[in-house]
Amino acid sequence: CHVRSASVSGVVAEDDWAQLRLIRCLLHDCGESGVFVRGAKCALDDCRFLRNKASGLSAHGRAEASARGCHFLDNKENGVHASNATVTLRHCVANGNERRSTFVQHGGRVDVDKTCSLA
Repeated sequence: CHVRSASVSGVVAEDDWAQLRLIRCLLHDCGESGVFVRGAKCALDDCRFLRNKASGLSAHGRAEASARGCHFLDNKENGVHASNATVTLRHCVANGNERRSTFVQHGGRVDVDKTCSLA
């Protein structure tokens, strides 16, 4: 899939019962985050998050997100943002994001394995 949104996040999943799975998607130049999840479960495989106005992936409110083989590049805020949410990164790259590769707040957690490259 190919997602671009000039004014809002590219893909949004909000709800304790919501489940989102994206495979080989390009999410770029979105007005907010590439993917925004709140309370939902999210699985991302081999996706690219490029030049979004906020974070590539933004997880909040008890969301559980996993990313495998994803690239978070040149986003205006963070590659990955977790606020009161858990994000797991495997075989991922985060580089060139203006603030941080990963940003955690309000009890959030980002688990990064040694196969990831964060700069």
